[in-house]
This record gives sequence, C-alpha cells and structure tokens, in this order.
Amino acid sequence: MILTEEQADMDIFKKPNWRWQAAEFIVDNPRHPYQPEEQLILDAITYLHTGDEQRFPLINAARAINEEDGLLRAEIEARIVARETDEEIAKRCSVSPDLVKVYESLFFCVRRYRHAKDWMRINVGALRHMEGFRDQEMRQLLAWYALSDQTWIVDLL
Repeated sequence: MILTEEQADMDIFKKPNWRWQAAEFIVDNPRHPYQPEEQLILDAITYLHTGDEQRFPLINAARAINEEDGLLRAEIEARIVARETDEEIAKRCSVSPDLVKVYESLFFCVRRYRHAKDWMRINVGALRHMEGFRDQEMRQLLAWYALSDQTWIVDLL
C-alpha cells in the first residue's frame, strides 16, 4: 500500500488515485501499523469516516466529480494531462483552482509522472482506443488528445 509520495514515485504499479486508495485502505484496515503523514490523505480518511461535507467541501466535490464520471471529469483530467495550470483549468471548467488541486491530488495524480509515457498510456488512456469507447470513457479519449498535445480538441468543449 502506498502511503507517501516517495513510495508512489518508486511504484510502477501505482494508480493515479493512489492517495484516495490509501485513505480507503486505512479506513478498511484501521489497525494497519503504518499511517500516512500527508495531510490530504488524513483529511480524506476523516471524510470517509464521518462523511462531513461541511468540513471537507473540496474533498466532497472532488469525490462527486470522480464518481459522476461525466464530461466535467473528462475535461479536468484532459487539461491536467495537457499541462494546464490549476488556474487555467478552473477558469475553463468553472470550478475553483483549489478544487482542481484537490481533485488532481486525490484522484488523478499524473502531473509528476508525465515523463513516464507507458505509465500514462496505461493509466490515463487505458489503451482502449483500439477497441472503441464506451459512453463513460470520453475522459480517456480526451486524455489521448491531451497526451498528443492536441489540446485544441479539448478547447472545443
């Protein structure tokens, strides 16, 4: 189980949502001897325990975007892949930069691994372009365009 950014950097099998996975793991395994130190993961653990939307509005909103798996998620993820800043993404998607930061950190941590092309193709594009896309996979199609620096397609949204 990945509990730190340093561990994530070394793990080629990590998923973009490794922080959220860590929080869920700790909630499901409260007696696990190792606990995360990163504040966002600790906040996610508390959020999962309490469901307190008032105390953690950004985590709640980021989770909603992730679970909805709609066009907003597709656009945010494509713009992250395209190396846009949180501020640029927020402006284009009509959300706050803080929400973009929390979403990226918890559910789509890919910026620091942009150089790892195969990891990006597997975890962002999911290699489904050869088989066709299901309705919920629009985000992957947009991510492919972003990976190939075809951001003008994302700009059409």
